[in-house]
Amino acid sequence: MMESTPERPKSAPACGPFLSLELESRPDGAYAHSFRSDPGAFVVEIEMDSGFRNRPNRQRRGLAEEELHSTSSNATLTASLSEEQEQEQVPVEEGSARETVRRLLAKLAPPSFSFASRNNKQESIEEGSGYDNIKYEHLEKDFVAGIPRLAKLLDSNDSFCIFRKFGPEAQQILIRKQMEIAQVSKKLHELDVSDDANTDLKYRLASVELHDEYDKVRKDLTTEMEEKLNAYYSLRSKYEDIRALAPVPLRDHRSVQNWIAYNHPMMEGEHDLFLLHEDLVAAKRSGVASVRHENKIEEMIHYCIAARPKSRLVNFFRDKNREAKTSNQFIHYLSTERKTTVARTIFVIVAVVLTLVPVFLMFLENLRKEVMASIVAVFVLCYFGGNHRQRDERKQRILQLWWSGDFGLIERRGRQDVVIWQRFYFLVCGDRS
Repeated sequence: MMESTPERPKSAPACGPFLSLELESRPDGAYAHSFRSDPGAFVVEIEMDSGFRNRPNRQRRGLAEEELHSTSSNATLTASLSEEQEQEQVPVEEGSARETVRRLLAKLAPPSFSFASRNNKQESIEEGSGYDNIKYEHLEKDFVAGIPRLAKLLDSNDSFCIFRKFGPEAQQILIRKQMEIAQVSKKLHELDVSDDANTDLKYRLASVELHDEYDKVRKDLTTEMEEKLNAYYSLRSKYEDIRALAPVPLRDHRSVQNWIAYNHPMMEGEHDLFLLHEDLVAAKRSGVASVRHENKIEEMIHYCIAARPKSRLVNFFRDKNREAKTSNQFIHYLSTERKTTVARTIFVIVAVVLTLVPVFLMFLENLRKEVMASIVAVFVLCYFGGNHRQRDERKQRILQLWWSGDFGLIERRGRQDVVIWQRFYFLVCGDRS
């Protein structure tokens, strides 16, 4: 009689108790599955049935018990199954590292785990959740030429999102409102003086109970003052909010103006809306902790990219997923993660080199204590110096790299970090001097 081993169940879990899927954006706009780590990916955790893990073992045990009670000839089969289970519990011999890894993975993963089943499960999840229907809006395909396409461009990135604040016009309205309020205030003051001189009308200065027939002038002036003050305070508050927005960098203004010049989204005579750079503001507040500000190295990276838009440096910093939203070859979206990583790397290199230069000078040369103290003082002043600005933009960037506090690389560092670095620097240099 031939021995037959119990079949494994056909339906087995595609993953463990938690299924983690990473979804990344593709040029066609649909979310596709990917097992690569992507800082901009979506992670979905789906809790599976806890009974899935033990189901194959229960079915296997049930088949073995049925064969044990069916016929006496199946005793051999039952014994062989028991021997197989005992062999699985025998410790692995030394030298079989591959077998150890395989068994460890088999315990961690479900019995029928495979990448094919995981992909199938992933596709079914996407179809059931509607991920395959999610799309990105394309600049040229989904928006008609003109103001709609310009609006989408300005809203597509923080660098393009610029506005006119109309500062002088707002100031004119505020000045006129203040003048009107001052006139009403003057009339109220004259009415107060006249009421104070009249004994019969003095009650209006000490009470809120006014008669409609005799006190109509005061009530009208008070109502008018309230309306004008509310309008003035509302406009002034909004004007202060606009003034708090960050100014637009020259490179961002140039980018938007280049797109307007080549695409002509507005009629002639109306296309000069964004020409006045001093009246432009960005859609982010300046001086707010939640807003990320660029340091000097990131600004220099932008400057080099704008100066050579066809260089390999541009290709390195390009964000291909975001550029899939447009077919315009002149629009480049830069990767913030790469830019920040490169800027921090350069900062670390420059900081370490400039920190160790005086140490090497003092250790490798036989210098007097006065000279060593002067070297330490010069490098400390260079490291913790103030802001030195020049009119020339290129000279300004070079000098700021050296003089603008913390090498001009991280101007908004915490005070605690600067103190720690300063103590370490003084400890190293002071030990030698």
